[in-house]
Amino acid sequence: MESILENGAMAVHDIQIHKPLVLIPHGADPGHAGCVINGNNWEFRASTTNTFDNGQINLDSVYASGTWSSENLAYDENNPLMFDVESVLSRSQASITGDEFYDAIPSAYQYQTHFRNYLKTIHEVPDDNSWGGLAYLTRLEIPEGTPDVFGHGYVIHPGILDSITQCGLAMLINMATKSFDFPGIFLPVKIDALIRWDSRDAPDLDEELKDGVWTYFVTRTWGPNGPFKSDYIIANSAGRVLFTIEGFEIARAPEAEPVVITDDSMNERLTTTWQSKAFPSSNFLLPQKVMGSNGYHEDLEIFKPSLCEVFETLLSDAQAHGGRKVVRVVDLDPSPTIAKMLDSSMTSALEKNQVVLEYFCAGITAEDADSKTGALQYRHARSLILDISKTDENSDDLPR
Repeated sequence: MESILENGAMAVHDIQIHKPLVLIPHGADPGHAGCVINGNNWEFRASTTNTFDNGQINLDSVYASGTWSSENLAYDENNPLMFDVESVLSRSQASITGDEFYDAIPSAYQYQTHFRNYLKTIHEVPDDNSWGGLAYLTRLEIPEGTPDVFGHGYVIHPGILDSITQCGLAMLINMATKSFDFPGIFLPVKIDALIRWDSRDAPDLDEELKDGVWTYFVTRTWGPNGPFKSDYIIANSAGRVLFTIEGFEIARAPEAEPVVITDDSMNERLTTTWQSKAFPSSNFLLPQKVMGSNGYHEDLEIFKPSLCEVFETLLSDAQAHGGRKVVRVVDLDPSPTIAKMLDSSMTSALEKNQVVLEYFCAGITAEDADSKTGALQYRHARSLILDISKTDENSDDLPR
């Protein structure tokens, strides 16, 4: 959902979640996923392998799809949609804390840090329009200093969005005994619509979220074997509606034989890490260039110490100050010279567990790219064919 919102969606409809995206083992090559847009249709795809087709990532499997619009036609900036938090709060007949909520739901959800730290309180509220006559009002607070959440390009951080939808599990919690009264684990399968009701000029929801949010959860349909369908209203602290989720449908995950995991990396391999989009950079002073008549450096070796120092500083800053877990570099040098200079620095960064670095050796042909990749010891080097028609129509070579 976040990926299509970042592409400017104010209304997303007919969301189908086809299958769960299973994370690759911890320590393996980074996986690739992306949002593919065709007109008003979108698909969230991922690569089932880490192979490349002519240097391109092949996002060969569709995990979710739907339609989208850059406008919410019902939005009226002179008459913002409001939710009466105080009125609903006054009808609260029972409540539990966020910690009690996460202690009650099945441990298989494995929600930690970003997820469970936001939820503060859940109130049970009588509502004749909700199945069983009960709805749920929840309070979430996101501290401004929370790493990687604010100011990193997200419309709404996926961890926050997931925490909001998980509040719906309150319908299966007995407020008196603080126990989960339904077997099984639930996964989302469909969403009728997610619609933004904030200003169309707001690129993200950062400022609205800093003071906390209220969510109101109403159960539309429920049955012993499903479907389980619900609606959400998400409002800021003043009660202004930020977005709504309509027809959020969940289903019980199919039971399967337990998978025996014998190593100590279980928690790591089952943990999603959200990477910051920030990439800090600094100004660097390189030695005076020594140029030949053809415009190339006559002796690139004189730059190796400075080049490696700059490269290593960039990686270090990206991790320490930018929160980066993965860094991707495209090498446009027609020769393998720069790549070979940086080879030891890349290997050293990997050994220090600094960041996972994907180094793309670009070439006009597959042979050119592969010759650069083959000259390296670094195992995360990749070949990349560069289409020069998209960079410089008058060029007969790579950009220098």
